Amino acid sequence: ILYTSFQTTFKLMLNPYAAISIKTSTEGTEDLFLEGVSGYGLIYAVVILLIVLIPVILDLKKLRISFLGKIFILVLGFSFLYLIILSNYFTALIVTLMAILTIIVLYRNKKMLFILAPFALLYIMFQKDINVTVLDTISSFVQTDGLTYRRIQEIKAELIFGSRTESVDSRSGVVNQSIDLLSEYPILGYATELGNNFDLNRVGQHSYILDTYALFGIFLGTYSFWIMWLPFRYRITSKNGYKLRVFSWTVGFTFMILITMNNLTATMGFAAFFVFPTVFDYINKRVNG
Repeated sequence: ILYTSFQTTFKLMLNPYAAISIKTSTEGTEDLFLEGVSGYGLIYAVVILLIVLIPVILDLKKLRISFLGKIFILVLGFSFLYLIILSNYFTALIVTLMAILTIIVLYRNKKMLFILAPFALLYIMFQKDINVTVLDTISSFVQTDGLTYRRIQEIKAELIFGSRTESVDSRSGVVNQSIDLLSEYPILGYATELGNNFDLNRVGQHSYILDTYALFGIFLGTYSFWIMWLPFRYRITSKNGYKLRVFSWTVGFTFMILITMNNLTATMGFAAFFVFPTVFDYINKRVNG
């Protein structure tokens, strides 16, 4: 993961569409793989890995990590963030920023919820100006010839002029396909039509959660949802303290959003089911004994 992340970052600095083209095009994909470049599966795994790193960074002193270890973790965190910014996966960028902000604000003290109230009021009063400022800040870090920059400019135009942002909403059609299919086959799912008039193109194929519900119905779909939530539920309900519950809720909610809005990959599963529990137990042991 580390080697591929660095190779992909170097390639993205030369070609803003290197990561996203692996998912959407076969032309040149083999050459990119041979260079150690990866796309969708890597980027969304890195999103989870970066969020998992944030509590470690916030608790560097308490975790009694060596100086070189601290440098490595900080460099790794910034490298992951830079990779996500360069990748042109807009959903990954937005989800990452929201998750990091959530942990930074809430991780220290639950009283922050009350402190946030006046800031929320200010945001409501000056929502448009704040949103434009945030978008301008993000766009200053991304490549101007990339897809993310174009989407940010479209959102900005919608905020200022009310124009439509069609490329940002490009997945709504395929999501609706799965929802419509679920409403047509709610109990046993569309998979019951295998061998008859089954057509995979009727499934949206852009959301693990919604596609599972559409294919296998409400019961197996809910069972799959429960399995995906299980490692987070276990740690949220255990008596591990406020900070670790915030950590678990944030990573778990982020993971569920990602697999609802996108397909699930083995690398995302590795990050959520192996790296997250390992880091959680490490923090719990070092901080809470």
